[in-house]
Amino acid sequence: MQSLWDLAETARFLNVSQAVLRKRAVVTGEIPHFRIGAKIRFSPDQIRAWLDKQSSARVVGLRAEDVQ
Repeated sequence: MQSLWDLAETARFLNVSQAVLRKRAVVTGEIPHFRIGAKIRFSPDQIRAWLDKQSSARVVGLRAEDVQ
């Protein structure tokens, strides 16, 4: 089984601050994540898939919400 990333690892991978990541993941629900107790965890595969989806949406000029 693949290791999960914590907030710091995911923020580093996405090149954003932990505060931005927390807001976009937890507050808005935009970035896939889940909780184990009080801890926020991210699946590297889900983060990469989400990132690919964001990139694809921008390439064709669509908003991320338009991509299914």
